[in-house]
Amino acid sequence: MQPVDVDIPDFPFEPDGKGQGRATPKKNEWIEGTGKGKDLKFEPIDDRPSGTDDTDQEGYLYSFRGDSPPKPIINFDLKQYFPREARRANIQSKTVIVQILVDEYGTLNNAAVISGRAGYGFEEAALQIVKRARFRPGYVKGKPVRMVHKLPIKFVLE
Repeated sequence: MQPVDVDIPDFPFEPDGKGQGRATPKKNEWIEGTGKGKDLKFEPIDDRPSGTDDTDQEGYLYSFRGDSPPKPIINFDLKQYFPREARRANIQSKTVIVQILVDEYGTLNNAAVISGRAGYGFEEAALQIVKRARFRPGYVKGKPVRMVHKLPIKFVLE
């Protein structure tokens, strides 16, 4: 057995670096539940703009427009989520970016992997982590608001 570390960085992830908001993923990059975890049936997040630079189509504020993004609260062991297929293939690390929709109460309403196909079970593991986590909502001027946020999840095999 090798020790495993999974890290969720505590910083706002800048979307595409162009100041325009989110990078548009291709439709075939959306990852949904594979049937193994039937409780992971998140729908792809619609990436069309709502007509403003501040919110998506469903009215979720882009996290980089707020004062603080939604933050995951992890009260479980992340080491158990390093995919077995990746261990067998001797993959030491991988970062998966998950786009989340978190409402003003901290409820996760949707999640989708947007970093492209990583394979070896990383997408499914990232979605399981996000689904199991609780969230602190994003804030603007001291008030909780619904936000869309890109959350990088880094898997490291030590």
